[in-house]
Amino acid sequence: MATGLQVAKWITETFDPYASRTVEEAATEALVDIGNLSPADAAVEAERLAAEVSQHLSAMQGRPFEFSARDPRRLIGVKRRLAEDSAAVRDMKDLWGLWRPELEVIAQLDPDEFERLCAGAMRLSGATRAVVTGGPDDGGIDLYGRIPIRPPDQAVREKDLLRTALLDRELLFLGQCKRYDPAFEVGPGEINQFRGAVERCLNKYEGAAMPPALRVPEHFYRRNETCLALFFTTAKVSDKARDTAKSVDIITLSGQDIGEFLSYRRVGVRTDRQGELRVERDALIGWLETHSETA
Repeated sequence: MATGLQVAKWITETFDPYASRTVEEAATEALVDIGNLSPADAAVEAERLAAEVSQHLSAMQGRPFEFSARDPRRLIGVKRRLAEDSAAVRDMKDLWGLWRPELEVIAQLDPDEFERLCAGAMRLSGATRAVVTGGPDDGGIDLYGRIPIRPPDQAVREKDLLRTALLDRELLFLGQCKRYDPAFEVGPGEINQFRGAVERCLNKYEGAAMPPALRVPEHFYRRNETCLALFFTTAKVSDKARDTAKSVDIITLSGQDIGEFLSYRRVGVRTDRQGELRVERDALIGWLETHSETA
């Protein structure tokens, strides 16, 4: 018999973002498919599991649906247009649906291109520096840079007139970029390996007989400086890997996370002759060529 968590995962992975379904209706479909139940038996079991499934659904990341404000047992696809949607929200819903084709294009990049893409994504997120180390002998750190705790007000010249960001310190970040098949699932082992790479880097490879040739420059950071550790991948991240990452303060960014972010920012997105939005490889490569920074 399928569990409430298994049903919630099935719903999240298969839900049509244009649809509107109750939790019970979606759970019934899941139990017919993965529980091998008849429709009648599935409906009874779905009613029993509804509260548990709803609880798991509310904790799911990257959901293709929202809970209805009027009826919390109803799931509304995120691309389903509502009368109260603003123009900006309607635009976002159109772009949201592009994350899968965006990820398909990203997954076709070579590892070096993917590292540069992650650096460009960090600059889109406000990083003032985002540098790819490049090459195989990087000690497990593919990307480094600095990002403000709070960006300054762009309408005023920062510090020429006044300080516009109360917390104006820039945080160090260190990243590892793994370009895998999007169907692959990263496990906790790779998270722990990255954790070791971060610790060695922050310790400036003290005692290492042969420090990496392509490493974060010593002048760029202080020994054991506070930093953001970022694990980028085109793959999925398993629940165990996410739990491990949280326990050691590593931020995981899955293929879906990256695809959603870049499609919303229109990276690689063009409008075709029919007025439809499309993700095109040459447009993404063109963007990449103008947003790259290497050591």
